[in-house]
Amino acid sequence: MTKPSDAPAAVAQAMEHNVKTLLADQYCQKLDVVHHGGSRGSGKTTGMLLTIVRVITQQGHRSRVFLGRESHAGCIQIGNELFLMLCMAFGKQNVTRNQNAGTISIQFPDGIASVEIRPFSDTKQYASIQGKTYTAAFFDEAGNYSKAGWDMMWTIQSNMRGPEGWHLPVLILSNPFGSSHGRIVQTFLKHGILKPWSDESGLRYINVHSTLRDNDHIDQTAYIARLKRACKGNPDKEAAWIKGEYNLNLSSFFGGQYDPNIHLLPESLTVQELLRYGPVLRGGGDWGTRSACCFHLGLKLNRDIILEEGGRTYRAGSLFIMAETHTLADPENDLSLGTGIAPEGWAELIKDLCLNQCGLRAVPPTRHDTARGLNNDLVHQLLSQSGVPCYPPTKNRAQGWALITQMLDAAKHDTGPGLYIHPRCTYLLATLPDAPANPHNPDDIDPKFADDHALDSASYLVTFAGTKQGSMGKIKSPY
Repeated sequence: MTKPSDAPAAVAQAMEHNVKTLLADQYCQKLDVVHHGGSRGSGKTTGMLLTIVRVITQQGHRSRVFLGRESHAGCIQIGNELFLMLCMAFGKQNVTRNQNAGTISIQFPDGIASVEIRPFSDTKQYASIQGKTYTAAFFDEAGNYSKAGWDMMWTIQSNMRGPEGWHLPVLILSNPFGSSHGRIVQTFLKHGILKPWSDESGLRYINVHSTLRDNDHIDQTAYIARLKRACKGNPDKEAAWIKGEYNLNLSSFFGGQYDPNIHLLPESLTVQELLRYGPVLRGGGDWGTRSACCFHLGLKLNRDIILEEGGRTYRAGSLFIMAETHTLADPENDLSLGTGIAPEGWAELIKDLCLNQCGLRAVPPTRHDTARGLNNDLVHQLLSQSGVPCYPPTKNRAQGWALITQMLDAAKHDTGPGLYIHPRCTYLLATLPDAPANPHNPDDIDPKFADDHALDSASYLVTFAGTKQGSMGKIKSPY
């Protein structure tokens, strides 16, 4: 069996047939956060487990490793593999496992190191680990994390602390075409491959990319054949699974167009500041009972303007989505579940946003989703009776998505009126980059995507803002 002192050499030897996993391990010894992405079957997970062995060897009995996946079953599987590796590296007599607690302990002469293997899916679970200390953190299959799981991954890293001079590595693995595909691209891959960068806090990052062609431990030809059969002729999925391509258009409907560096408005910008330019005001809203309601306030420019902050020119016809309200019951962990509010209560929230928070004299004309209530009343009619002038939408989601896409692209390339979003619209910004495309209809969002309420609200606003006032009947503007 390998002695603890020999473990680093054993790790390097085990990785020698996969230069990319060895490269990721080497960067883990120098930089703070390493993202290793690529195709399926590229050996990323095995390389990560070998890196954990090396880290424990170097840190000794004070090593406290966190290893996370979102699912409980996934944690059991990866825990089994790691336990066997640790037994080989440190001797079976020195390694014990508590599967119920999700921990592995490694006996050193002067103390005990530990690995904690935990599933996590939302920030509620952080209470059970708050106060714990980790000296290294490893996150597997991060490309499949939900929004809540993605946020939890970063929250867990706040527990990393060690003696002065210690290096505390973080290794994040991902495959393309998952739920967090867009987040992976925007957070990591926009910086390029093997090009180190630092964030505002001074932490140092790098991307390593690998494909199954880098893994000499598998029958590559046979595995590619199985992947192609599983992809059922979908060229985008083949590019992701076999070549490890992270093209944003593969899974995120708007991801190829949305860029926060372009589409986010200055945080200091207010509705009152924009009113001096004489914009057209419109609203868009999505209704839900069990699911969340959402409303957006939009201002459409009648002429080109230059904002003082940044000195950027915004074209006439551009739409600024300036404010948002919603009825999410648990926005930190669930971007779909609503509070079950009544239409009259929802109208009060919309009026509070427009009148009190934004300083308008009245709620602007609004295109709002509708439904039939208990007394056969339509929701948009009840909202109108409560002071929110509403008009029912056309049930053509693809039209709204197409217009949003066109305006995002126009803003990106300065080819026409663009779509811009204020940072306070957190619900919309949490779902816009990650909304998956419908695999059976490229013009629509995946119908299985439950977090679409802010997107629907924005879609109604965008299509309504482009409607001529005459086609909406006689509306006397209060502005």
